Amino acid sequence: MTSSRQECLYGSWHSRNLLIAAPKDSAGAFGALLEAYRENQVGVDFFTYGEHLPSETELAEAASGMDAVLFIVPGNRAPRTVVSGPFLLLKNGRKIPLGVLPAKNKESLGKFAAAAAHAQLRRKDSPSVALLSQRHPHYTRVSNRIETILQTSDATYPVFKWTSDIVLREDMLAGINGGLGLALYLGHGRPIGWVGYYGMRAHHFDEYLSHPLGGLISLCCHTASRRRTGLSFSESIVLKGAAASALGAVTSTQYADNTRWAVQLVDTLLTGVTTIGELIVKGLPMKPAAVNPYRLIGDPLAPIHAPAEGIELAKTINIYS
Repeated sequence: MTSSRQECLYGSWHSRNLLIAAPKDSAGAFGALLEAYRENQVGVDFFTYGEHLPSETELAEAASGMDAVLFIVPGNRAPRTVVSGPFLLLKNGRKIPLGVLPAKNKESLGKFAAAAAHAQLRRKDSPSVALLSQRHPHYTRVSNRIETILQTSDATYPVFKWTSDIVLREDMLAGINGGLGLALYLGHGRPIGWVGYYGMRAHHFDEYLSHPLGGLISLCCHTASRRRTGLSFSESIVLKGAAASALGAVTSTQYADNTRWAVQLVDTLLTGVTTIGELIVKGLPMKPAAVNPYRLIGDPLAPIHAPAEGIELAKTINIYS
């Protein structure tokens, strides 16, 4: 296991400070993750609350001097109703990543903590990204553009294009289950999952939970919305331990806005960011309307780097086109 001070090709791991805002009765559910944070020299402070759910203003006051916030909320509160976006604006004007996690029950909190700890502690040999998309020219074209940017950069960023026109759902899941740092989906979305891959649902991950993703980004409509479902797709992925974090939208989104998100995130990847929170905050589109629908679920400090064996496994995935 490597500490957060290990030098790597794409930047250096450095100490960070995280505020965990949690109900008084849930603070004890994160033992494995707290140990992983200590191993990676992440300083953790707790802000516990009772019946009153703290506002973003209160969180910002408590998070002064912090680098990120993990906000544990009651399980009956949807992401759309508790925060206004994927970042918190501090009084000094600094933006820090804000992850939300619903406390549905101790079992799901434990699965999240174990997955997030796994992502924190595994070797971080290289950044990596899987490009996923619905089988439609709009989305495959953007995926091709991203692949070109990453492959022609000086950073030689490992990129795996597993769009649904060339990879079966099971092969794609096997690939990301190798422990990749990041997966990015483009296409249509619903509260229960993606339209791509002949309908992607959270339960499809059930056999692929041994090496969780660092972050799953769904640039599409509704995947963090609870409309007509008990838990959104993005929440379910994190609470079942398939990913340490997930970015999803709580409302409908625009194709042009999501394309801007995608390109901006790719440009930010190449600057050497090391966590999902850094990637999102530094890669925010300039247009507020493009940002407002999105929420970050789970660990805002989830690493987006992967061990060498995960990258080698990804190279073996069958491409049938």
